[in-house]
Amino acid sequence: MDDNGARNQSAAPRRDTPSTQWSFRLLCLAALVLPFEAVRPLLPLPLMVLTSVELAVGAFTVVALASPAVHRRLSSALRPADALLLAFLGTAFLSAVLAPEGRVEALKFALRLLAGALFMVAVAGVLAARPRYRPLLWALAAGAGVSALLGVGEVAGWPLLRPVLALFKEAPSRVGGTLRLSASFQYATIAAAYYEMALPLLLVLAAIEKRQRRWGALGLAALLVVGAVLTLTRSTLAVMAALLALLGWLAATDRRAVRLRGPVALAAVVLGLSVGVLAWQVGPFRARLTTENDLNWYNARYTVPATLRVRSGQTVTVTVQVQNTGAIPWHPDGETPFALGVYWRSEDGSAVVNTGHVEWPLPRTVNPGETVSLQVAIPVRLPPGTYRLTWGMLQRDILWFRHRGVPEASTLVRVEGAAPVAEAEPPLRPPERLPSVPPTVPRRQLWRAALAMWQERPLLGYGPDTFRLRYGPYIGLEAWDRRLHANNLYLELLADTGLLGLGTFLAFLGTSGWAFWSRQRALAERAWLVLVGAAGGGLAFLLHGVLDTFLGFTPTASLFWLLLGIARSTLVTARRRGPSGAGERPEP
Repeated sequence: MDDNGARNQSAAPRRDTPSTQWSFRLLCLAALVLPFEAVRPLLPLPLMVLTSVELAVGAFTVVALASPAVHRRLSSALRPADALLLAFLGTAFLSAVLAPEGRVEALKFALRLLAGALFMVAVAGVLAARPRYRPLLWALAAGAGVSALLGVGEVAGWPLLRPVLALFKEAPSRVGGTLRLSASFQYATIAAAYYEMALPLLLVLAAIEKRQRRWGALGLAALLVVGAVLTLTRSTLAVMAALLALLGWLAATDRRAVRLRGPVALAAVVLGLSVGVLAWQVGPFRARLTTENDLNWYNARYTVPATLRVRSGQTVTVTVQVQNTGAIPWHPDGETPFALGVYWRSEDGSAVVNTGHVEWPLPRTVNPGETVSLQVAIPVRLPPGTYRLTWGMLQRDILWFRHRGVPEASTLVRVEGAAPVAEAEPPLRPPERLPSVPPTVPRRQLWRAALAMWQERPLLGYGPDTFRLRYGPYIGLEAWDRRLHANNLYLELLADTGLLGLGTFLAFLGTSGWAFWSRQRALAERAWLVLVGAAGGGLAFLLHGVLDTFLGFTPTASLFWLLLGIARSTLVTARRRGPSGAGERPEP
């Protein structure tokens, strides 16, 4: 056989083995179900419980890594990055073993990091053995698109979706009483991060598909943009704008990205229109754009009588003026209307009279800076004595303003006359010690706590995923929300795994990024576009990591490792074909 015949034979497509085919199908299934993690775990294990998404990802990883065909495609092209990844995982496990408390939680998180890294390696191996990107991208697009469609229905108030959405979260996400799209995710911020990470690959899919399918991909991409905006997450708006600007610049300057121009332009238009419509129609959205959280949204100034003298058994009418000194309007109607709440306390304020409270509705919408006057009729069903009538604004089914640190007003009331027989003794109870909603902690305080924790254990930190268990005392809290993270990926890694953990993680990312950059010229146009999409999604994860952290949430963490695996697979292909481009098997 001559040299030309040998080269043609080496370039011919290799037949898929059954294990490779099943691995690829399981990979597409995992990509499809990533946004749909059931809130109730499916498989309890001694150290942890596995969710629906973890089972899907784990099943693919086990099958793929057991396939000899996949093993043959694993490349040493990223050997330095792999060594740094092993160093990061080793640091995480060592930090978990040496954790002073929360060791079980730390070991669980280290195991999840290991599972994510194995998922990435399996993805790279399967796609290197069977480089068919379009079916995988369509599976990813379909899952994200269905999730976003559920979220739009959630915001629109479709009642039939409530039992479906309840499978994936305990309760809807709200801010200022306004519903935030969380769709099939536990929280709105997770939905926002997932959509922004998936968006670049959907734009690539729209660029490489043919006409009919291209419109479908464009529609799903537009749906993701709308869904991300409806999460009311400020950082997501900034990240998506940055991603679209970067992809637009690439499409304008690199001939290989020309086909991205239309999809990127459409996504940018949809983003601008969505933000404009919400900013025009939804008052809380405007406040959300200008404030970090809702601490300054709720504020009021009360003008109430200093003292009153009433008779037991009568109904007293009191004139009260309330000024809206917060950042959002007070609406008198809707699912979560604002109202003035009135209840009784003991004379010294140390106990609450257990007669419930009276809610007085507002006569109109009260915008920030406006004052409303209310004629409040209050029944007096108390025995003679001195009490305090307490006045405070509330948002029904959301919170009392006092939960955001707003002082309430009080009127000293002298009750005279004969007491009703059934109320000879006032039914008193201790006042609530904690608000009924978790305290809102500003991001800067969380960052300060993370730095303080790191300074105490600078090399290995306190153990993976233990920041949320320990941050309270560092910012003066006796009780705190143990679901809250540091709102910064890098500071949380610093507090949890120390300099060694953060350093090896960043070194792994930097080495991988350099490998992607240095070898991308060897890729054919379609594989290069796929690399751009995967790298764009990973960049979204890292950019958003400056203001949030998503490494501890299964859907976003799994998508991050999936994107890295897709990017690695393109480089394995590039290494096989060489700089000249010979030997690449075209995607069927």
